[in-house]
Amino acid sequence: MKKVLMSLTGAVGMFGASVAATLPEWAVGSFKGQVLNWCNDSSFRVYGSASLNVANNGKVSGNIDFNDGASGKSSGKFEVLTVSDDEIWITAGFKWYDERGKSEGSSWGNITILRTSSGVSMEFEDNDDVEEDWDDKCPVAGTLTKTGSGSNTPVVWQKARTLMGVATRALPPPYNVQGLFELKCGKANKQGIAKVSATFMGLDGKKTSYKAQNIDVTGKTATVNFNGMVIAIDDESFKGGEGLAGGLSVQSAKVGDNWTGRGATVTVDADNVSMFAGTVLTALLPSNEQAEVSGGKWSFAKAASVKWAQPKKDAEVSEYYSEAAGKDLVVDTSKGKTNLSGLKLTYTPKKGTFKGSFKVYALEGSGKKTKLKKYTVNVIGFVVDGVGYGEATLKKPAASWTVTVE
Repeated sequence: MKKVLMSLTGAVGMFGASVAATLPEWAVGSFKGQVLNWCNDSSFRVYGSASLNVANNGKVSGNIDFNDGASGKSSGKFEVLTVSDDEIWITAGFKWYDERGKSEGSSWGNITILRTSSGVSMEFEDNDDVEEDWDDKCPVAGTLTKTGSGSNTPVVWQKARTLMGVATRALPPPYNVQGLFELKCGKANKQGIAKVSATFMGLDGKKTSYKAQNIDVTGKTATVNFNGMVIAIDDESFKGGEGLAGGLSVQSAKVGDNWTGRGATVTVDADNVSMFAGTVLTALLPSNEQAEVSGGKWSFAKAASVKWAQPKKDAEVSEYYSEAAGKDLVVDTSKGKTNLSGLKLTYTPKKGTFKGSFKVYALEGSGKKTKLKKYTVNVIGFVVDGVGYGEATLKKPAASWTVTVE
């Protein structure tokens, strides 16, 4: 291994005074990643992997192993140079060995631990800058990612978080989607134990809560069992379900966020209207109703005016015209009032939910007693992976239909 090394003696002085401090929790733990050893005067280039641990006092331990058999090991000597809210600077001693295990000397390594919005990382570079023989400069450098806390708890479990997903059954789309599934993951304690609870919200808006369980999260995958619903949690994703035929399956998914399409098309699968008395005006039901998108939300056209009234003189009558009553179905779509069912849905991107209503019109009775009856149907649903799933329900007469938004 072509490694130019420097003496530990007097190296700290070049960085400045050391700091006696206890490192913040986010900087303490295990770090892993790839490193590279190269020389600037040749094609020499060897890759390796580093596995280092940082104690709460700043002491660095661990090994660096190269693909050619050479290695580096922490000597246990260290100095903490700076400590701030999101950056730690440490210099640590390393001993280096060739592929035969023969000692090649020692050097200082510059270690910077950084905390960002995406996690914690370590920048490692052994210090060859003071070498007088520039032609033989052969540094080792790499970026390491924090993989666990000092208690072997993965970084992802070091703070509370909520994971969102979807619940399904083995049915054809879109009927397979049953509701939202939410996992609340608590912060793990020093023993690597965390509380995990869950909530299922069905298409009817009703919620089912699953009592918090204490689970071991020190491994790569954590498993929680909610009365037979077994769920595996891997970092920011989860998957599992009930161990029985026809049971719920759950998995993580993108819930909500701004609607990204230029428009939204709403369809209500109201193929069964036999529960209504009289004649349902199916032509007025919402099918492929178009919505405009503004600010990630939906907006619909104005509702049409629907009446059972005496037609204007010389007006062309429809198939619903009743000579006995002297009345006809009059639908006014002028001035942009093209929304036949009066469909209105309000979408909340942050929560991923939408709700609203539309009208079902039916002609009931006969002859002079014919009347236009109007029913208000409520809609509730949610958006998963950019598609809206919902349910339209009416209490009397009892009716329910599937709603999709694409």
